[in-house]
Amino acid sequence: MSAADGSFAITFAGDARAGTYLVDATASAAGYVVSTLSDAPVRPAGNQIESLQLVPARSVQDGTITGLVRDVRNGNAITGAAVRLELGQGATTTVDELATSDAQGRYVFTGLPAGTYTVYASADRYTPGGRTAVTLPAGATREQNVGLSPLGAAPEVRIVLNWDAAPEDLDAHLTGPNAPGADGRFHAYFANRLNPAAAPYAGLDLDDRDGHGPETITLTRLNGGVYRFSVHDFSNRSSSPTSALGRSGATVQVIAGARTHTFHVPVQPGNLWTVFELSGDIANPIVTERGDMGMADDFHAIP
Repeated sequence: MSAADGSFAITFAGDARAGTYLVDATASAAGYVVSTLSDAPVRPAGNQIESLQLVPARSVQDGTITGLVRDVRNGNAITGAAVRLELGQGATTTVDELATSDAQGRYVFTGLPAGTYTVYASADRYTPGGRTAVTLPAGATREQNVGLSPLGAAPEVRIVLNWDAAPEDLDAHLTGPNAPGADGRFHAYFANRLNPAAAPYAGLDLDDRDGHGPETITLTRLNGGVYRFSVHDFSNRSSSPTSALGRSGATVQVIAGARTHTFHVPVQPGNLWTVFELSGDIANPIVTERGDMGMADDFHAIP
């Protein structure tokens, strides 16, 4: 049963071993279509799973899901992407509808029963991507975009931040060791974007200030030591306490070759989410979850 604020918790048995578990969940409420979440990865240490989204029940099949397929590194539209739609969050077994993105990168599905779906997209020279999407009634508008990460000739690590419409401005922050021969640590963020093609070989590709994202950071080399990625709620940087970040639906994906790690913001107060740490080699990075929520008044000094 969810709490008054919509949150819920999954309790593991006392002898649960450390590791990653796959969780199936179902949410239902009077007047809403039942929503299912399949194979959500969760660790007993307290990793947040994706929020379940409920759609008001309607008796007619007039639902629409539409959005853009975009390059997460530059925001450009991707034409000719193959898009498929499946019923349920995280569903991978039944293809309900197929579409192709047009010259503006747009895909459209219409005549859908009300509910929660998953949209997947794929295109040449990109890592496949997906997102949860909900049906909208006729006349309603909401862009439910899918971001794809371009494949490079050399190994890269790409970090992609997405969230809902509010807060308008969440910021990606990456700190890490400078390139060999240089002292100290760098800090890549909107006021110091840096360049992944030059030392320290990491930089902010895309900055978003009007909701949804993506904000994207690319690394082309790891310099040794520990990197740290955080998300800061710039819109509520002076608000204390604030729960806007925890309710933003923010997700962070770490894409390293064929492997993708996904993190969901904890539903807790705070304007700074310390998401994960990164170490090892660019071709085989070690990603360690942090999942801490706290407050940061001075975003320039995020560690």
